[in-house]
Amino acid sequence: DSPNPYCEEVRSILSQRLKQWQQDETAPNGLAVLGTPVEALPRLLENTLLSWEYDGVLLIKTVTEAISPHDVSATIQQLRQTVESEFLRSSDRNLVIVIPDLSRCFLRCVEGLDGIEVLQECLLRDRSRFWLMGCDLWAWNYLDRICNLSVSFPEPVALPQLSPEELKTWLSPVCHLADCQFEKEPENGNSENGELEEDFWNSKPEKAYCHRLAELSLGSAAVAANLWLRSLHHLEGEAGIFAERPQLPELPLLTKEDRFLLYSLGLHRKTSVEDLAKTLGDTPLEVFQRVRRLQSSSVIRQHEELWELAPAHYPRLYRDLSNNQFRIGDLKS
Repeated sequence: DSPNPYCEEVRSILSQRLKQWQQDETAPNGLAVLGTPVEALPRLLENTLLSWEYDGVLLIKTVTEAISPHDVSATIQQLRQTVESEFLRSSDRNLVIVIPDLSRCFLRCVEGLDGIEVLQECLLRDRSRFWLMGCDLWAWNYLDRICNLSVSFPEPVALPQLSPEELKTWLSPVCHLADCQFEKEPENGNSENGELEEDFWNSKPEKAYCHRLAELSLGSAAVAANLWLRSLHHLEGEAGIFAERPQLPELPLLTKEDRFLLYSLGLHRKTSVEDLAKTLGDTPLEVFQRVRRLQSSSVIRQHEELWELAPAHYPRLYRDLSNNQFRIGDLKS
């Protein structure tokens, strides 16, 4: 499940914005929830809304996961069907339409932004509906620069960075199921994590582990979960599973072409080689060769026919692209 601090943040802000919108006809009728390109935003919004209580609101999900990623014409068709539907009209201002993942609705190429323009038109022309949208930070920065997306979705909310304590709480159930134990770190003279809060940390190794995990992952749940999995191993002659000191994997030597491919993959979250080729202006064969090489270094991974960034590599990739003047957001670095 999604971490509770993520869900609580979205529920709190959404309730506030809905109340403002219902009480003031001039208030914004859209809210964008921003996360890294490796966060499971559609699942987060689904989990948040399942446990959300707000009287008098009918939740409608549109531009669903059933649409093929980056099928702009299908996106436009579904958006227009939604706004033209008589069922989805109400004078009571109680309709919330959800777009789980905006990155599926556009492609960085000629005519690839038509779906974004139609979405903005829907929001600005008819203020009787409220729109909730998930969007990754890289795509948000790109689309706001090109399409002024913040006009339609002012004051977006970014997912909070998870603290060591929040990561411990989130990972505890699966750690318990796996009978996971934490290896003791070597002494380094740093007593920052030396004291235990009564009834919270089970051991000093657990506390040191979670503090390091929060630091390395930049507070991202997706990154932290992958770093935790990579740290698990068995010790000879010992029962159970042990978590050793988490480490970030090294990035391979990246070329300029690699960086543009990885940037495009972050913009679109999950995409095919064919769509990547359209965004890069290269042939599918050229892109496929680079994709396979990056896969061999585990920087990207494949799910069915789609490719995505590997969460464990995200912190170092974020720093690398930022240092090379890619505009990808304002995260802790």
